[in-house]
Amino acid sequence: MGIFDVLVQIGRVIYIARGRERGKLAVIVNVVDGNRALVDGPGLKRQMINFKNMLLTKMTLKITHYDKTKAIIAAWEKANINELWSKTKMAQSRRRSALRAKMSDFDRFKLMKAKQARNRILKRELERVKILHKRSKRAEKKEKQSINKLNLKPNECVELFFFWFNITDAVTEFSFTRVIPVRVKKEYFFHWTFLQRVKMLTKAEGRASLLHILKKLRQLQKSAAYQEAESQCGNDMLKRVQLIYPLVIRAEMNAVTDYGFTASFSGLSKYMHEIYALSGEDKEVERLMSEVRSMIFPELPLPDATAALPL
Repeated sequence: MGIFDVLVQIGRVIYIARGRERGKLAVIVNVVDGNRALVDGPGLKRQMINFKNMLLTKMTLKITHYDKTKAIIAAWEKANINELWSKTKMAQSRRRSALRAKMSDFDRFKLMKAKQARNRILKRELERVKILHKRSKRAEKKEKQSINKLNLKPNECVELFFFWFNITDAVTEFSFTRVIPVRVKKEYFFHWTFLQRVKMLTKAEGRASLLHILKKLRQLQKSAAYQEAESQCGNDMLKRVQLIYPLVIRAEMNAVTDYGFTASFSGLSKYMHEIYALSGEDKEVERLMSEVRSMIFPELPLPDATAALPL
């Protein structure tokens, strides 16, 4: 409803706020001039009232300026004005004001104590909601952090990959759900959240996924980036970890996405956990897994034992 929708008009229901008829409802029958209106209603004689002494409501009646009191009362009862008025905010406010006016000092004291108790409850609940909101925001912020977005140095990459391989070998009873990196004194510590293991791969899917990974790794070995990295590494294991292992991990991540795992460290760790669990049940899975491991960790030539040692 707009600001000028409640107008002084014939049929507008009003509330008399001041004067001898204070507290009664009436309806405007006619407008006398710019200051007064002719009003009528049940329990009220037809009379002129100043606009300053009335409050306009949102209710109207379909009447004309020549209708008599009997017709106005009939229209009033047909529109059920009294019931509609009792539901308005203006009527409720008037009832509260009348109730407060009748209160004694002790009643006002009891009301004050009740409000204080209510405010304490509201404040306590508000603080609880704020704490829960902060915790949820903090958890969302931690979950959004990803290892792929970290600017790790080469030596930090080495520590990260060795940590990842060790943790996947050691844990066989739980599955990874998320990883949260926290930087403390230029070192990364990874806090893993574990849940009870839920079987996600069948034996057939495990074999197929390992064959798919082998295919991806063979394609990777033929790529120019892999061959260039291998030529730079030679027999240096540290350089292999820095240059070749990131390519291998990325290829494995891309391969496991076809089997319902995400292309991330978390998804790959879940996949490795499933494969380790299946390797104890299926010999073919164990054989394929050892073949994949041999491609990731190839046997490096040892130095010649018969070579002359420096004196």
